[in-house]
Amino acid sequence: MAKHIRFFEFLYLFVLLIVFILIALMPSLVGSGFSFFTEEMIESAMIVVLFIVGYFVMIFYQREVDKNTQFIEHLLDEKNHLQSQTEETFKYVGALNVQIKEMNSILSEIKKYPKSRQDFKYIIRFLAGKILNITPAEWALLRLINLTNSQTISEYGIRRGDKELKETVCSNNELVKPDGRDDVLIFASNQNNLNIRAFGVIPRRDITEEQKIFIKGIVNQLEMFYLIFSSLSNNNNK
Repeated sequence: MAKHIRFFEFLYLFVLLIVFILIALMPSLVGSGFSFFTEEMIESAMIVVLFIVGYFVMIFYQREVDKNTQFIEHLLDEKNHLQSQTEETFKYVGALNVQIKEMNSILSEIKKYPKSRQDFKYIIRFLAGKILNITPAEWALLRLINLTNSQTISEYGIRRGDKELKETVCSNNELVKPDGRDDVLIFASNQNNLNIRAFGVIPRRDITEEQKIFIKGIVNQLEMFYLIFSSLSNNNNK
């Protein structure tokens, strides 16, 4: 396309030069009888040729402008797409940093294993609050269940604003044997050779895989803290 434009530009300038030369020499050529055509006919013909060449130059220029316009629009779309991806990446990195910070706080703020029920209540409340810190859920529930009789060992539910969750959102049977409830997300601890199991529950929301892993880790931590608490309590009672 660029070669065609340069060709027509050169042709346009060449014809324009010929026209000026003919205009300058036309009186002499016509007066000497060199040309069979009149001065007006030759000038008109050259002007027509000049117009045709100029028209083609304009057409090719317009095509090139349209092509460049489309290319610029494509670049703008790519720029917006890359900008959107960059923003999403920064959001992801920011969320990941928050998760790492919260996980570090779990490891650093719980400085001693629970020796009393009061210690364990503090831990379960602390862990439930961490779930709200890392997810967009409106509430979170942590519960420990004795699998031999399906009785609740301990639980704590929290709403945003540091308010306790009073209502029952799930029965123990629904946690132990999930029946496919689609209004909540249920997370169970991994160990299968114990007579207890820890569960975490939040309302169903779109959360990332990293957030799911984080909640799963909290649930497993809760189970571990309870096992330590039970072991320390049994040793103290001996």
